[in-house]
Amino acid sequence: QPELMHESAANKLLKLIEEPPRRTLFFLVSSMPDKVLGTIQSRVQQIRVPPLREAEVAAALSRNGITTDVERIAHLAEGNYRRAVDMCRGEWADREYLVLLGRMMGAILKGDPAAMRPVSDELAQLGRVSQIGFLTYCLRIFRELYISRVGIAELNYLSPEEEGLVRMLGGGITGQNVRPLMEEVELAIRHIRQNGNGRMIFFDLLLRLTAGMAPALRAKGLK
Repeated sequence: QPELMHESAANKLLKLIEEPPRRTLFFLVSSMPDKVLGTIQSRVQQIRVPPLREAEVAAALSRNGITTDVERIAHLAEGNYRRAVDMCRGEWADREYLVLLGRMMGAILKGDPAAMRPVSDELAQLGRVSQIGFLTYCLRIFRELYISRVGIAELNYLSPEEEGLVRMLGGGITGQNVRPLMEEVELAIRHIRQNGNGRMIFFDLLLRLTAGMAPALRAKGLK
């Protein structure tokens, strides 16, 4: 994940890439190549590997003896066969993030800074990679909350546990607030990448998300 490197580390690696030792190859594997330092991007050959098609994932699962809910799992895996296998085993990597998101939404519903403080402290104690992973997960769920309003199941990629949260919070993301809310999360990601104070970043984010979401949630009757 070279996109997660601090800029100073990326610059040190850049010197090696420019003048590598003899008989040495560097492989940088990234799911977000646009986040990799531009000077590194300009010095590497990019090979894009597209995700597998749902039919290919489903066929591979079937060949390995998996017959239960194959099509749904293939859809949720979004072209990632490893993720599909993990889901078949009950090993869902985002489950911890879902629990944290549930706590965060609970604090937002209360609209009380005193309830937000312990949540922001808990998120601040995560490692930097996990913090970015959680916020990236929030972006995905916000998208799913908005897309769920369309009512086309093929456009949503939600586990059964996530579907429960989306049903509960479906009114919190609207056409008016979805973009500003996602921009707030993206801003928090940038601040974390810049080694900002985690407690301040998450507490400020909770306040801003509350301002953006709470009115719509309360209009739906959630308190």
